[in-house]
Amino acid sequence: LLAGVVAISVSSSLPSKFGETKSPYGSCKTFQSYTPVHFFDLNRFTHPRIWYVREIYYLSNEANVSSQSLACYSISMVESWAPSVVNLFWRYQVHSLGQRFEDVMNYTIKSDLFPLESVWAEVVSKDPIVLKEPYTPMIWVQTDYDNWAIAYDCRSFGTSDDEGYSLESMVLYTKDPYYNDNKTLDILSILIANYGFSAQNMRVVNHTNCNPPY
Repeated sequence: LLAGVVAISVSSSLPSKFGETKSPYGSCKTFQSYTPVHFFDLNRFTHPRIWYVREIYYLSNEANVSSQSLACYSISMVESWAPSVVNLFWRYQVHSLGQRFEDVMNYTIKSDLFPLESVWAEVVSKDPIVLKEPYTPMIWVQTDYDNWAIAYDCRSFGTSDDEGYSLESMVLYTKDPYYNDNKTLDILSILIANYGFSAQNMRVVNHTNCNPPY
C-alpha cells in the first residue's frame, strides 16, 4: 500500500447533522462517505505553507462542471490571529479569460461540531468562531504530508432554489507544482476513483508559465 494511504471506510467521526444539512442552493450529499485523516499533524501539513492544485475530480454523474481550463492554482495556508483558524489564500488563472483571480477564505481547524483538525469548516466570524451554514467544509482524507494530499470539497453556487446547486469534488494537491512520480499519481487516481470521483470527469491544472510563488 502506498505510504500515507489509509484504507477507505465510511466515517463514523462526522456528525449526523452533516448528512441532514440542506442548502437553499442544493446539498452536498456525500459528506458521510469519507473518513478524515486521524492524528492529523497540522504543523507538518502547513509548513511549507503552499500547496498546488494538480487535479480536480468530480462525481461521475456531475453535470455542473465548468469547461474552463485552470492554471497556476495554489493555496497558501497562513495561521490567523484567532485561535484554531487558518486563512486560505486561493490563487488561480482561467485560461480562456486570460485573467488571474484571488480569494481569501477563513477555516476553523477545530470546533465543537468538527473536532478533528483534518476537517476544516469555513467560518463567517473568527472571534467568536461562527461556522458558515450550510456546513461545507474541506475534509482532508489522505496525505503523506511531504508530497501530496487529497481533500473532499463542496461549494454552493446560485441565489435561489431554482438556480442554485452544490458542486462536490476531490482535489489532489501537491507540494511541488511539477510533481512527476507517475506511479504514485496513478495509484492516487485509482484511489480517488474508489471514492466515486471519476478520472473521466477530471480537470488537470496547468502549472507551466507560472511565476512561483503564486
